[in-house]
Amino acid sequence: MVGDAAVGVSSGTAMNIVEDLVKELPPGIALDWTGASFQERLSSTQAPLLAAVSILFVIPVPGGAVRELVGAFLGDPGGAARACWGRCCSPPPAG
Repeated sequence: MVGDAAVGVSSGTAMNIVEDLVKELPPGIALDWTGASFQERLSSTQAPLLAAVSILFVIPVPGGAVRELVGAFLGDPGGAARACWGRCCSPPPAG
């Protein structure tokens, strides 16, 4: 079966409706998505993982820049921020 979502209805909503309709059919009839629909379903299951990765790795990076700016506005360009950063993430010893 091939179909398109109605005007004003998202493809995700249309796919959910089709899945609900298939559940009402007799046993032995199955549904498989192909092409763009398959990719859409696949990517929707990855969204929570991608959000978690963003929170863990992307947000702290701009945080360092924010600390530098705050230090600059307080008259200590980077000093306080470096001291704070050094306590939790000091570089390895030289040598």
